[in-house]
Amino acid sequence: MDDITPKKKRDRIEELDRDLYDPAKQHGQRPRRDFHDREIDLPTDFPEETYEELIKAQPKYRLPTSFYKKVFLGVLGFFVLTVLVAGVSLYQGRTTVSEDLIAVELLGQPFVDGGEPLELQVRIQNFNEQTLELPDLVISYPKDSAIDAERVFLRRSLKDIEPKARVTETFNLTLFGQEGDTRDIQATLEYRIAGSSSIFVKEVAHEIIIRSTPTELTIDAPTNIVRNQEIVFGVEVASNSTTQINDAVM
Repeated sequence: MDDITPKKKRDRIEELDRDLYDPAKQHGQRPRRDFHDREIDLPTDFPEETYEELIKAQPKYRLPTSFYKKVFLGVLGFFVLTVLVAGVSLYQGRTTVSEDLIAVELLGQPFVDGGEPLELQVRIQNFNEQTLELPDLVISYPKDSAIDAERVFLRRSLKDIEPKARVTETFNLTLFGQEGDTRDIQATLEYRIAGSSSIFVKEVAHEIIIRSTPTELTIDAPTNIVRNQEIVFGVEVASNSTTQINDAVM
């Protein structure tokens, strides 16, 4: 076989190109080559015995279908359990009462004159899904100006407080104390819930400062005295109240 250099190959291509587009050039038809006709003899029927053997044959590598089935069942069981837990939690949330979902507010002025009437409002709102049954509202405050004064208790029975309902009660109190003393007022809500005989309690507190006393007591006495000598001193009582003071004892 002759060695065809790149230059000769390029010249041959250019010559063919010129012959192709030359109008004076007559091109004849080359005979077509026949395809090779090879006869292949294949069987047209499939042996019944071989077919049965293929059906009964065990695959070399079996897909782990049992493993995937276990995984699927596990995921399905976890999903069902989650739905059940969520449903139980939702049901219990609707059948229980939380103290944090009961709002009790004491509304009153921060200062008051001793002996003067004080109007105090108590606002209750139930944010639970259950009704507060047989509620009682108890207000307690010091009876007088003593440090360890006995406390006064005012109890008021209320109607059942429905879910999302708001109740407002008004009390009129009278506080006593020295000027600048702090008197604490406590509000206690006692209630019951359906299906329970226990009494539940919600407590709040409010502090009020005594701005002035209803009476002022002034003692006029000498600063120096002699032993076994009588002295004279005076006591002045003044009223700061806008109403008459009764049963005063000195």
